[in-house]
Amino acid sequence: MDNASNNTTFMQHFSVLLAEAGILDFDAKDNYIRCFAHIINLCAQATIKAMEKEDSHEIHSETDTETESDDNTPGQVARLRRRAGPIRRCRKMVAFIRKSGQRRDELLRIINEGNEAGLWTEFNVGGGTAVVALSLVTVLPDVKTRWDSVFYMLRRLRYLQQPIKKFFNMHRDAQSFSHPLENRHWNRLEILELILQPHTVQTIMSSENTPILAATIPAFELFLSAWEAMKVDQDLAEANVAPIITPGLNLAKSYYKKLDDSKAYILAMCYGSNSYIAQDPILSRPGR
Repeated sequence: MDNASNNTTFMQHFSVLLAEAGILDFDAKDNYIRCFAHIINLCAQATIKAMEKEDSHEIHSETDTETESDDNTPGQVARLRRRAGPIRRCRKMVAFIRKSGQRRDELLRIINEGNEAGLWTEFNVGGGTAVVALSLVTVLPDVKTRWDSVFYMLRRLRYLQQPIKKFFNMHRDAQSFSHPLENRHWNRLEILELILQPHTVQTIMSSENTPILAATIPAFELFLSAWEAMKVDQDLAEANVAPIITPGLNLAKSYYKKLDDSKAYILAMCYGSNSYIAQDPILSRPGR
């Protein structure tokens, strides 16, 4: 179940009903198995809020932002002046490109022509650059109902950074877009994507055909250790990542402690490891 407080109330009430039916050994807290993906999403959202707070820092210039009007008049919007950091600029840039089919087609045309002309490059291990062909894909929006949409929005933008820059230099409507991503914003997006990368542990578990409870604690510890390592990484100290990571990390630690409320995780790890060995054609051989 997810982590809403009404589920805690439900489990308590359920234990009362079972007790009235003569089942006295049901422990509501011990049997409350929390949704791992929901926990990771809550932690990621806390970190994203910190990123959005950074967006309003005074170092960023202001831009127009549309918001719903207060008079409840359908179809009308009010325009506010807000500072626009990397995340807000990303959302505005994605909305601009996806606003019409012609703009999306134009971006795909630029990607294809750049592939044919060998315009797109990437850095290699030796410090040089190599020509690469980009996939014919478009930018991805940030959808609130999709837990990992911010991460994938940032990753896709960075993947298409070169053709997007060319798009805004060439497109006739781009002159009306007053706040594109500048070089310093692109550099910051690389850090923000790195911070959100550990949350994909929930995607890994969700993609399995039969995700098992035994993987919860190892995956959670992998998630926690990744953020803790980033906080003390000297290479990231100058990027000031700690204020962004801390809210999500603190929330993650609080939920990690709640795993102790249930013995199911440890039991699943013991049983699950034996199950994997039994199914493995090599490990299950006699004498192993």
